[in-house]
Amino acid sequence: MQHNLGHDFEVQGIVKPGANTEIIVNTSTKITRKLTKNYVVVVWGGTRDVGRNVTEKGLHKMKNFVTNHNQMLL
Repeated sequence: MQHNLGHDFEVQGIVKPGANTEIIVNTSTKITRKLTKNYVVVVWGGTRDVGRNVTEKGLHKMKNFVTNHNQMLL
């Protein structure tokens, strides 16, 4: 991602192997509390939920995360 954006942007990544969407969203919520609307957050996860056949639960958690943080940052 850094290669595509250039040096005008800072790119950070957090990896949580084996985590389900709930864990990823909870971690992301703690991190994003300090961010402003000048930031872009990409949350990538959910295969653990699909593998355990709880896709709907994962999608619900992700939707809530986006809804809650979109309102905070606008």
